[in-house]
Amino acid sequence: MKVTARIALAAFAIACLASTALAGPRLGGAVGLGSANDNVDNGLVLQGYLELDVREDLTLRGGLSYLTGDTTGETLRDGELTMLGIEAAALYRVNLDKATSYLGAGIGYYTPEHAFSEGVETQLALLNLEADDDLDSGIGFFLTGGIRVPMSDTVSIGASARYLFLEVDDHATRSDLTVSESISSTEEIDLGTLFLSASLQIQF
Repeated sequence: MKVTARIALAAFAIACLASTALAGPRLGGAVGLGSANDNVDNGLVLQGYLELDVREDLTLRGGLSYLTGDTTGETLRDGELTMLGIEAAALYRVNLDKATSYLGAGIGYYTPEHAFSEGVETQLALLNLEADDDLDSGIGFFLTGGIRVPMSDTVSIGASARYLFLEVDDHATRSDLTVSESISSTEEIDLGTLFLSASLQIQF
């Protein structure tokens, strides 16, 4: 319910801003590849967003992101990380002859989840052990920049780079089923991500 409420609040805020926009909103989507750090590899991010030009050189963007990648670190053992983000950003635009470039910064609320691979689960079962990683949700900040090239009056394609600054707590539990004992620990995990993305935008 909390995530649904945040999405509804973000949609309401965007609707209010739309009444002051200089032009119709742009609906965009992006696919990005990259790497987080030593904790996550083979990252893939999907983004969907809505943009509004509120000044000649300023664009506001709100949307959702979904990250998936392989966990490879000492703390997050072999498995998969998935993460849903609700994001908002301000972009400073520079209009060029046949394109528009931009630089910006934003904030988001992210909900990561970690699952062990089948191989790790099998090894734990053979040793009569259980393990669980509970990652906290958290607020992150990001920097972004890119370029957009119009293909028609309503359709544009683009490319961008983005780095997300995000650290969350991992509440790990390791249980020995033989003696019914558990050990719990909490460690801060860096989920900072650098991605290069390709995008498609449609203006209404």
